[in-house]
Amino acid sequence: MIDQAALAELLQQSLDTRPLLRLEGVSWRPDYGAENPKVAVHLVETAEVGDSIQRRIVAATQAGYRTVMVILHRGAAFDSESQDFLLSSDTELIVVGDHPALYASYVELVIREAVVLETAVANRAVVSHLENALAAPKDVKGRLLETAIGLAQSQVPGWRVYERNLRTANEELDVVVENNSARAPWNGSPYIVSECKNWSEPVGRPEYDSLHMKLKERGGFARLGFALAAVGFTGGFYERAKSFGTHDISIVPISIPWLLRRMQEGSAVEDALGSRVRQVVFDRQWEETD
Repeated sequence: MIDQAALAELLQQSLDTRPLLRLEGVSWRPDYGAENPKVAVHLVETAEVGDSIQRRIVAATQAGYRTVMVILHRGAAFDSESQDFLLSSDTELIVVGDHPALYASYVELVIREAVVLETAVANRAVVSHLENALAAPKDVKGRLLETAIGLAQSQVPGWRVYERNLRTANEELDVVVENNSARAPWNGSPYIVSECKNWSEPVGRPEYDSLHMKLKERGGFARLGFALAAVGFTGGFYERAKSFGTHDISIVPISIPWLLRRMQEGSAVEDALGSRVRQVVFDRQWEETD
C-alpha cells in the first residue's frame, strides 16, 4: 500500500528552495532540497525528464541523497526516454492532486496505477526486472520476482494489480489481479492469481495442488491462475495438471526463461500470456512451445 506516513513526513520537512548541491562532481539546484537530511526534490511539469536532470538525479543518488520527483499526473504522459530512465532508477515520486500519493519508485507507480507503457518500454523493463530477480540473493529472490510479475501483468489492458504478497489468515497469494478486461481469454475470471517460485529446482505437484485450492476457495471469482517458475516444472506437476483440472479452474504453467524469450522477441505481455492460456486450454499443451 502507499506509505501515507512517509508522504506526510516528507511534505512536512523543512526544505530549502533552490539550494546548490555539489554532488559527485555535479552542481545542481533542485526545486527543493537539503544537506541534512540529504534530499533533493525536482518538480516535473512536462512529459520529459531531460538528460541534464537525469545526470543530476543519478549523481544525487550516488551521493546518498533521497531523490524525489513531484509530478502532476499518474505517469502515462512521460515520453519513452523518460519512462526508461524512471523505470531503472530508485527515484521516489509524489503525485499531486486532491489526494497526494508517494510511490517508492516509478515501477511501483506503474503497477499500482495500471499505467500501460509503450510495448518496447514495458518489455525492456520487464526483462530487466526478471533478470535481476533470477540473479538476486536468496533472501530477496521471491520478492523481486513478485515485483517483476506484477510489473508485467500491469501491462495487460484492463488488468490492475490488486496486491502482491497478499496474506490472509491461512494463506499467501503472490500476485492478485483485478480483471476488468472484456476480451477473451480473460473475461471469465474477475480475479487472476499468480504464484511465483524463484527456486533453484523445478516446481512440483504440491505447488499445483496449493494454487488449485487457493483458486477454488475464491468461490468462483478466480478461475484462472498462473504458476511461474524460475527453472520450470516437474513431470509430477504436469501429470497432476492433466488429471486434476476442473471444468471451472485453469492453471497455466510458465517458466521464466520462456517468458524472458518472448519479451526479448518483442511480444506484448498480453500476447505472451494469452498464447500460453490457449496452449493449455485448447491444445492441452502443458510445456511451452515457441
